[in-house]
Amino acid sequence: MYEQALAIDPDFVAAIDGLASEISNQAARGMRPAEEGFRLAHELTERALELDPEYAHAHALLGSIYSSREQDLELAAKHQARAMELAPGDTGMIAYGAGMLMDLGRLNEAVTLLEYVIERDPVNPISHFNMGLYTLYAGRIEESIQSSQTALRLSPDFMGGYYNLSMAQLLGGSPAEALESAQKEPFEPLRLLAKIAAEHALGQAAAADADMAEMVEKYGQEWPYNIAYVVAYRGQTDNAFEWLEKAIEIRDTGLTEIHVQPLFANLHVDPRWLPILERLGLDPARLADIEFEVKLP
Repeated sequence: MYEQALAIDPDFVAAIDGLASEISNQAARGMRPAEEGFRLAHELTERALELDPEYAHAHALLGSIYSSREQDLELAAKHQARAMELAPGDTGMIAYGAGMLMDLGRLNEAVTLLEYVIERDPVNPISHFNMGLYTLYAGRIEESIQSSQTALRLSPDFMGGYYNLSMAQLLGGSPAEALESAQKEPFEPLRLLAKIAAEHALGQAAAADADMAEMVEKYGQEWPYNIAYVVAYRGQTDNAFEWLEKAIEIRDTGLTEIHVQPLFANLHVDPRWLPILERLGLDPARLADIEFEVKLP
């Protein structure tokens, strides 16, 4: 439909930006080749900003692409700050700002911004989904479970909703519940990842191995980052670093969250861990130098 709109008016900024957003989402979820998808999305956002340099969402989306795909958090922060400056009080821009804070490892600040968004738009499942993820990363497990359950009540088929819930239940010490939730996840790669982790925690090694083999066969080319943290959780340290190298090679967008992903905990004492973060520009010293201040209305 965006393409139909652009066939009528090729310079319609909202349609250019909307098309870029959809293509970026497809690329991030493995529904379109990542290299092609993010290149197109980047080109479209640049085109939108040529036509309207003050179009806030295009700045926010470009910042997201710089962060997740191009791993340039400095540029990402500049565009996110500009988006929030252009649209102060816009809950969508504040939600992007929360994502930027999460990328910078400032999780509790990210949660505060999302709380502001949810107070003003309490029935948006995306916000509750993100809250479930950010509180999970922050170790606020009960809050994560509640947020994921709310997202699923609002949108029972929400992609990743049961995955988030499963991971929170797993880290909260309820692997049986985690497995039950994992089996309800509609998106197969996330379903497999959650099942593997829960099966491992339950001591079901054969089932975990079988699901891992299926995951690698079907999604190993496009999901190496996610495979890496599940392998790390299973205690297979060398294999986890091998998968991380594959993720770096293809510029897997998930790498933006490597420093906050709790399933990598087993790798934190390994001497190879900090050099990986430094290569990605996600080591604590680098993150601390990036300026991104948020003032809520």
